[in-house]
Amino acid sequence: PGNRQLLLTRLAERLHGLFDGLINLADVASKPEKEVESFFLTRALAALSLMDDADLRPEEAAKCVTDGGSDDGIDGLYVDEKKKVIYFVQSKWRSGAKGVELGDFTRFRDGVKNVLELKWTTDNSNLHPFSTKIENSLKDIETTLVMLMAHTSDNHIAKNINNKIGEFLQEQNKIQKDFLEFREIDFSKITHIARSKTRASDIDVSVLLRNWG
Repeated sequence: PGNRQLLLTRLAERLHGLFDGLINLADVASKPEKEVESFFLTRALAALSLMDDADLRPEEAAKCVTDGGSDDGIDGLYVDEKKKVIYFVQSKWRSGAKGVELGDFTRFRDGVKNVLELKWTTDNSNLHPFSTKIENSLKDIETTLVMLMAHTSDNHIAKNINNKIGEFLQEQNKIQKDFLEFREIDFSKITHIARSKTRASDIDVSVLLRNWG
C-alpha cells in the first residue's frame, strides 16, 4: 500500500540522517547504486537497533555493524562490558510484504551458536574483531545474551519460526534461565525508535547543553 511506501521512505531518510558517512560500505562500493542503498539500509537498521537496545550513539552503533560476505548470519554485534550483555542483531530491510523466513532465523541461530562455541572461521571473519571481548565476556558467569531480529516487513515472525526460536531459547536457558533473550523489532517498533532518536546533527548540541547546564 502507498502508506507503507511513504513510511519506508521516511524511515530511510531518518537512517541517512543518523548514519550517513558512518556505515562502512567499502566492500559493496563497486555495486550498482540501488544495491549499495539496500546494503546501507540493512546495515543502518542493525545500527539503529543497537542504538536503542544497547543505548549507543550513532557513531558507536555504526562500528558494531558486521553485515557482509562473512557475517555468518549476524549483521551487528556489541559487547557491553559494563552491563555484561552481548548483543547479536540480524536485520532485514524488506521493501515488499515478504516477511522473515525460516532460513533467516536458522542462519542467525547457527551463527550465534558458532560464537558461543568459539568457532572462529572464514565464515564469520567479520566477527573476528570482537573475538577477544566475546571470549572474555563469556568467561564471566554474569554475562547474558540478547538476539535482536529487526525487520521492515508488515508481518510478524511466523508461528513455525517462533517454534524454532522457542526451541533454541529452551536449549540455551536450560540451566541458567535468563542466559539468552530473543526480541523481534518489527516495522512499527523500528519506526518508533527512528522517531525517538534525534538526527545525528542534533545529538551533540543536546549533550553540550546538558553538560553546560
